[in-house]
Amino acid sequence: MDGNSNALGQLLELFGPLVLCMVWLQSVEAGLQGLITRHFGWRGNLWTGWLGAPIHEYSHALMAKLFGLHVVEIAPFLPDKKSGRLGYVVLLYDRGNLWQKIGHFFVCFAPLIGGAFALWLVSLIFYPGSAQLVGQPDGEGLGLLSFWRAVGRLSDIVNMEHLGEIKFWLFSYLVLSIGSHLAPSSSDYRSCRKSLGVVLLAILAGVTAFVMMGGLPPTVFALVYSLLLVVQTNLILACLLCGVALMMIYVIIQLKIWLS
Repeated sequence: MDGNSNALGQLLELFGPLVLCMVWLQSVEAGLQGLITRHFGWRGNLWTGWLGAPIHEYSHALMAKLFGLHVVEIAPFLPDKKSGRLGYVVLLYDRGNLWQKIGHFFVCFAPLIGGAFALWLVSLIFYPGSAQLVGQPDGEGLGLLSFWRAVGRLSDIVNMEHLGEIKFWLFSYLVLSIGSHLAPSSSDYRSCRKSLGVVLLAILAGVTAFVMMGGLPPTVFALVYSLLLVVQTNLILACLLCGVALMMIYVIIQLKIWLS
């Protein structure tokens, strides 16, 4: 395999699953909010928003701080039926500062990262054995290995033994509350367009440089592989938990329809 192909293969293996996870989390969150709003009304989002909205907004604020943006105001949970928002963050940044401009783009997607981390933390609290803290490659492809490890951890949580426990249903409620508010809002997407061009150029420049260098040396790739194995496994676990939450809310809605 030549250097260019090797570099592209490394990029796909290291970051492909992460991108797919972000797309999945966005899709599931949209499905959850749509089902809740359609069948329980706008106020139905308040049942989950008390927890999910603050995590969403503080994720924005934390990412903004990391990139040096100024947080003018933050309302972690201030429901407004007219606008449909549950909270908001007001930011200021220097449009002439390249670092802040790139940061403004990532601020928009911060709730996906913050929400996934919150789901992992809830899993760690309720079911410590399900949250992977170390990663050790075993020769398989990174994405496939991360997926099967995440499935194994999900099976440690969702099983017949736990269905009769109050702890499991409390855990499921917290997962639903976080999972239904972790995607960027429509206003977040409108805001990130301002920085989209410069971010795409930066990504293109980074990928080009990476390919020209022929990718990472085997020893460095193995180290990055081990670190990302932890990240990907827990991110995929977050995706699976959100999928379970979506199925649960669907079953609840069907029961509501059947009983009405």
